[in-house]
Amino acid sequence: MKKLIQLMLEISADNYEKMIINHYHQWCLMHSHEENDCQKLLANPQLFNWWQTEYNRLQRKFIKRAYEFHTKADKLVLRKYHAEIVAQVKDFYCKPLLSKARKQEPITPQFN
Repeated sequence: MKKLIQLMLEISADNYEKMIINHYHQWCLMHSHEENDCQKLLANPQLFNWWQTEYNRLQRKFIKRAYEFHTKADKLVLRKYHAEIVAQVKDFYCKPLLSKARKQEPITPQFN
């Protein structure tokens, strides 16, 4: 699916990864109360795995709807359409995983 999205949106693998991380960061910011809270959400692998499952479901929805015309459509139009579809992830949340992530100790940098 990753390669197909990259092909349809005409983006590199690096830009695809940056897009995913940026979307997850934005989601965490939206569902956090403060900076420490956001850090806890970002660092929680179970929460990320859940989020990624939901995000991938939306990406499959994009592929299903856009595949037939992706060779004919302008790449900027496809990117905008993709952004509209995956933006729906902002409305999703998993209360038990959010609560569990918030109970984690914040990550503190260590300087040697």
